[in-house]
Amino acid sequence: MGLRPAEVVGLRWSDIDLINDTIIVANTRTMMGNKTVVEKDTKSMAGNTFSLYPSR
Repeated sequence: MGLRPAEVVGLRWSDIDLINDTIIVANTRTMMGNKTVVEKDTKSMAGNTFSLYPSR
């Protein structure tokens, strides 16, 4: 699947579609210093959609 760590922690339940077995990666979260969490769009503005079961 190849998600960056910041993309994984940026996932929300609304990004997971269990009916179509996909997730949409649209946000990232990173730490600034050790106190502030910054959320922003992914590097590609369109986001990415991944299958939960890539072999299907």
